Amino acid sequence: MHVPLFRKQSGEPMPPLFQALCGNDAYGDLTVWGPVRAGDEGRAPGRWAGVSVGHSDGDAPLVMVAVTSDRPIVELEGAP
Repeated sequence: MHVPLFRKQSGEPMPPLFQALCGNDAYGDLTVWGPVRAGDEGRAPGRWAGVSVGHSDGDAPLVMVAVTSDRPIVELEGAP
């Protein structure tokens, strides 16, 4: 989540998923699995799942965030 944080600070655009994570101070490492199939594998599209644990500053409690998406969750390009 380093690249999304720097993009947010500089006002650069980013995908809605990363906007939502940044908007909730979810800056921990995002671990992603996908595509994950559920139900009837012949018909159901794959979903992507991600989990992050972190806090916005040293005194804040740890927060776990889980996300799901019907589109691939890929790391944003850029220098951290």
